[in-house]
Amino acid sequence: MNRYRQKNRSKVLNKPSMSVRCLIMIVISLYGVTAVASGFVVARFGGEHGHPTSDNLSAIYYNPAALTLGVGHRLMIDGTFAHRSVDYTRSEAAVASPNMGTPSDGLYINAGKAQLRNWASAPFLSFASDFGIPRLTVAVGIYAPFGGGASWSKNDQVTAEQGALYPGAQDGQQRWWSIDSSLKAIYITLAAAYKVSDQLSLGLSVNRVSTSIDTVRARTVPAPETDNIVNDGDFPIEGRSYLNASADTYSVGLGVLYQPTDRVRVGYSYQSQPGFGEMRLKGQLKVTDHLSINDPQDSALMMSLPDIHRLGFQYGDLKTWEVRLFADYVRWSVFDRQCLLSDPEGECDLNNSTAPITLNINKQWEDAFGVRLGGSYWLNEDFELYAGGGYDANAAPDQGVDPSLFDMDKLSVALGARVALLKQAMRVGLTFTQVIYFSRDIPANTDAEGNPSNGFSGVSAGPSAAGKYEQAVSVANLYMEYSF
Repeated sequence: MNRYRQKNRSKVLNKPSMSVRCLIMIVISLYGVTAVASGFVVARFGGEHGHPTSDNLSAIYYNPAALTLGVGHRLMIDGTFAHRSVDYTRSEAAVASPNMGTPSDGLYINAGKAQLRNWASAPFLSFASDFGIPRLTVAVGIYAPFGGGASWSKNDQVTAEQGALYPGAQDGQQRWWSIDSSLKAIYITLAAAYKVSDQLSLGLSVNRVSTSIDTVRARTVPAPETDNIVNDGDFPIEGRSYLNASADTYSVGLGVLYQPTDRVRVGYSYQSQPGFGEMRLKGQLKVTDHLSINDPQDSALMMSLPDIHRLGFQYGDLKTWEVRLFADYVRWSVFDRQCLLSDPEGECDLNNSTAPITLNINKQWEDAFGVRLGGSYWLNEDFELYAGGGYDANAAPDQGVDPSLFDMDKLSVALGARVALLKQAMRVGLTFTQVIYFSRDIPANTDAEGNPSNGFSGVSAGPSAAGKYEQAVSVANLYMEYSF
């Protein structure tokens, strides 16, 4: 028979042990995969077997009810490895005060092509057991379903002499939004699933979510809403802004798995927002110009991550063939802003002129969905081949796009294989996925005086991110699951 078919909770959730903290640091140090679904959802653990009706331990996130599809003790180790390629070509129409704020002989300092070529990886680790109790499964795991990282290439058109004359110009045309940046949400999950009947299973998960942001971007110190690198007297004014902030919050997941026959599985799951709403990430902001280094300032970043609904359907003949169809709906509309406060306990009230708002980055993202179709064919009892393809919708409207965080409609295709070893006690799966992004052309906005802008005013004003966005991501996923 296929074995896959069949100390204190508060310490885990409230005060991670030293070993758990070490695991978090390992995940953070390795993590950097960019969006392969809508927005910056990066959950690809399990490869083509990561979905709401999965029989492996990636179910701890995709649908905790599906944990009942295994018995005994199980361990899963998963690695996702990706290469991301981005070209952002900033239009000349986006540059503020050309020939004034930007030197007449150096328009390419602020306009032209910026490039990113990054390798990244993300681990997943989970353990589950029924502890000898019929119908019950308990699991723990650590993984990162949200986020991404970026390290942009230098602008090779800027000479060493120009770099000395205009400090910071070599960091690329995208530097007003991102030079080096990362946004991560690390989940430590405790989940339980119970098989109510032979057809119905229910699941619940509780997640401790460690969210962090670490970003370096260019900033014109006297007027942060522009991309001017010199003032009226041709004196350099470009500086840098460095933000490091984090928050520990909680979220929950709910799942249902229904198996009306041996051939059919239907799964639904819901993952709540981290923090159940807007989060307050506390940390420090350091703003400098090329002549001085200011002391770090205690700050807070207000932002929200989405909740997610997932639905999956699976039909097939065990160990012969199988088809899978699943979809997700991500409520990205809650990601409407990233509001930076000079008072860590302050409020982001845009209607209050005395509110301690350093900068409000309007996002105004929209809800998005994805759908995927896949299938498997077994060459024999131990060797499975599978393929899949899908579509994920864009979540970012034109005014919510800049090089630090952007999105577009995308297609993906995947091929893979899974082999059972050690009398089916071990399964090893390998999936390769190519994500094909539709390029985007963002038109230039102007302010009331006809100058290029991001389309917002006041504390939300900033340089125009108009231009062409192109992206490609290749993802390899390798996992091992062992049952004992």
